[in-house]
Amino acid sequence: MIIEKISIKISNPYILFISTCYIFTHLFPHQSLSAKPKETHIFSQASHVLKEPAIFIDNMKMENSPYAHSISMVDKQVTYTDQELSNALTAIAVSKNGKQFSSKMSIEQLKQFSPAIAVEPYFDGYNEAALDPLKHYAETLNIEDAIKPMVVLGQDNRKQVTNTTVSSPYWHIGKLDIGCTGTLIAQNVVLTAGHCISDGNGFWYNNLDFSVAQNGTYLPWKKCTWETAVTTEAWHYYSDSNFDYGIIILDCIANGGWLGFGPFVSGVHSISGYASEKPYATMWTDEGPVTSTSHRLCYQIDTSNGVSGSAIVDSQLYIRGVHTTGSSSRNCGTKITHEVYSTLHYWMALYQ
Repeated sequence: MIIEKISIKISNPYILFISTCYIFTHLFPHQSLSAKPKETHIFSQASHVLKEPAIFIDNMKMENSPYAHSISMVDKQVTYTDQELSNALTAIAVSKNGKQFSSKMSIEQLKQFSPAIAVEPYFDGYNEAALDPLKHYAETLNIEDAIKPMVVLGQDNRKQVTNTTVSSPYWHIGKLDIGCTGTLIAQNVVLTAGHCISDGNGFWYNNLDFSVAQNGTYLPWKKCTWETAVTTEAWHYYSDSNFDYGIIILDCIANGGWLGFGPFVSGVHSISGYASEKPYATMWTDEGPVTSTSHRLCYQIDTSNGVSGSAIVDSQLYIRGVHTTGSSSRNCGTKITHEVYSTLHYWMALYQ
């Protein structure tokens, strides 16, 4: 498989970056490609600085967000042309000091990424970290329904994760200060919902620090400060929930591990996160079957405020979507399509 991967014609520098990571992690499975994020990495020829400084909404808490009352496209099925899809997947990024960046993904890049990445759907990383977490403790829908970010459907079937540090996926999951959940997809990259990063109307949130595997007041690893946040222009400016996902680049290695991710496959999936109505900063999980449309995943898995941004994880512990919304009849999330899969890699190569 490594030989096949090397033989691919590499005509895009970001495919080359991803291929190199794949080869490295398979030849040296207990090593990490160490890359502490620096703002200078953002100044790529594929990314440009916007003239307008970012406008932040200070200290937002998701339970107070107007997002719960403003969704209009949760179940809307849209067929996008290649040009529309390219525009929708264009990245908009912000650094902590308020600089904004834009990175266009061209139609040509989209067409190069999908077949190249599809060769090996699981080369994103390995499910477990190279390091034993116990050795690294820190010192201390229906659109007509009234839409809410997350809903418990009937009887609450969630179970508390009482020990967040001994098994996957839990010790890759963490709490964002804004009141959302995020999941590590690289040693310093967190996957979450776009609406946990931006309000969908061109404004950013600034309380995005991340505490992996937090359990109440206990932090098994130190909290990492955010450096850069990235989402789609389709979400950031237009609140298009078909593209409600994003990543956060951290200033430190959270705990050395992460989850792999890939395009959606059917089956039973789980969602684990920090339900805001439960005891402070406790993690809760539920599982069930998931149905798929062109851009969305929907399910009867119980969620609530605070779980927004949680990974939708399959039985093989790969992320297949991001939980975002719910109604009185079902909960839903952003589906990892081949295009979303490609752009996540693209962003990680560009902004990390």
